[in-house]
Amino acid sequence: MLNLICLIIATIVFKNFNGTSLIIPIGILLYVLYGQAKDVKRVFIEVFRGEV
Repeated sequence: MLNLICLIIATIVFKNFNGTSLIIPIGILLYVLYGQAKDVKRVFIEVFRGEV
């Protein structure tokens, strides 16, 4: 998923499209990264508490 989004962004950048077309892919990328960061935080908390 992240590879696809990064490929879309790279294609937009290197083909000299309008920069406003980057808003949607970057928004999706930030949403995905935020979800992954929440999962990593949850796992770290479980590991340090010894709940795993």
